[in-house]
Amino acid sequence: WDRNEKQIDLRALNVDLVESSGTTLINTPEVNVSLSVFALMRGVVALSSVELQDVDIKLVRREDGTFQIFRKTDPGPVDDSDGKPAEFTETALHVFKVLASEPDHQTPLSYLKRLYVNGSLELDDQLTGLNWDAHAVESLLVGHNGVIKGDLGVSFSSPKVLEAVHTDIALTVKGDDVSARLEFSGIDPARLADADPRLVALEDLDMVLGGTVDTELTLPDRVNSLTANIQGGAGRVSYQDYFTQPLRVNSLGLQVSADVHGKSLQVSSLDVSIGDEASPLILNVSGSAQVLEDTVALKLDTGLQQLKVNEFDLYWPKGVAKGARNWLVNNMKAGTVDSAKLDLAMQVPTGPEAKFQLDELKGTVAYSELTVEYFGALPPATGVTGSGTFDQRGFDLDVTRGVVNGVSIQPGKVVISGLNNKKAAISVNTQLNGQLDNLFAVLESPPLELNFSTYTGVVSDHLAGQVASGFSIALPLKAGLTGQEVQYEARGKI
Repeated sequence: WDRNEKQIDLRALNVDLVESSGTTLINTPEVNVSLSVFALMRGVVALSSVELQDVDIKLVRREDGTFQIFRKTDPGPVDDSDGKPAEFTETALHVFKVLASEPDHQTPLSYLKRLYVNGSLELDDQLTGLNWDAHAVESLLVGHNGVIKGDLGVSFSSPKVLEAVHTDIALTVKGDDVSARLEFSGIDPARLADADPRLVALEDLDMVLGGTVDTELTLPDRVNSLTANIQGGAGRVSYQDYFTQPLRVNSLGLQVSADVHGKSLQVSSLDVSIGDEASPLILNVSGSAQVLEDTVALKLDTGLQQLKVNEFDLYWPKGVAKGARNWLVNNMKAGTVDSAKLDLAMQVPTGPEAKFQLDELKGTVAYSELTVEYFGALPPATGVTGSGTFDQRGFDLDVTRGVVNGVSIQPGKVVISGLNNKKAAISVNTQLNGQLDNLFAVLESPPLELNFSTYTGVVSDHLAGQVASGFSIALPLKAGLTGQEVQYEARGKI
């Protein structure tokens, strides 16, 4: 007798819970129940609380997506008959309705407001051919004023990928509306592909994840909203089709929401720290993903900070804007992209016949202290600082300062075009200030070879003095360039 709770507690051993059809639904070695005193005063024997100990249940998802519930000792699915196992959805709905109902002396089960179960749960997923075994399951459902609140803790023994995973679920049920929060830890996404072939894209992501998933649904099976907040620790990404070597990841944070019926995903934020922890590359991504027949359509808004240009080869995915990638990897030797914003739209294959397709690539960039070997044996430009825009065709850059062979580059414009069609070209329009002999040393370097003595009769090695000049030059970026293919103009004071 519990005076505070106004209930009578009883204990029973080796109990079968039987449906009205006669089918044994659950067998448990111990049941603790509480009788409602309020119901007894009305002449009704009614349970207010039930605790089921060491319950072993098998849940089967059939090929049509529906569920059935069995005792683990049962052989499994049976043909439709009077003794068929209970439909899980129907059973769950009945439990929820009982817990949420107002006490009614004509309906004894309506007094039940607390249900506790511990034991084990096996899920036989015939739709995917997978088997999941949770060796420790503890759940508690409490109903009050038409609302159900519950907690569920699960630890897995198989598949092995989930051995270190623990989950806790908190849920609220009001009528047919359910709100649930799943907290999880210890998930290794690289091993999930072993459990479900549809998750093969995760096999190259090596880190441990934890976080929360929140969902709103309408019983029996309509998901109205699904959001997730996922955190990842140190690990690495090794997608060989896109990156030349594995990428070191320091941390990861992801916030997403899903439209299950529309097969789409909205990424509110993806924040990743990559590379050296002392000076990492910081990546911020938002966007969307739409599942199509054999591809996933991605639209991403990406921001990054502190990218060292000599690491373009590591971080710029192979196959994405190949022309721009090749030019940058081969010609950028030092310096930093201080910040960049990238708008990216692409089709990522999920089927064997599909191919990667880049639909759009554009953005803005700010850079500092670059060393650029822009063509052939020409002296490199150093200390180049500025900002600009880019797309898959090329770059439109505003240069605020830089130096070429001791000649100062004043504010000017650099345009690199044709990177998408193998007709790459560069044009420079700027102001130059420096020693005359240094400037002509650049102009007479191959492949320009603009021989000053041919036009003036004066050998450039014999020149000295200062030059302040407006200067423009345009040339194709190709092998075997000749002087006739170079257009240039200079006006200034010597």
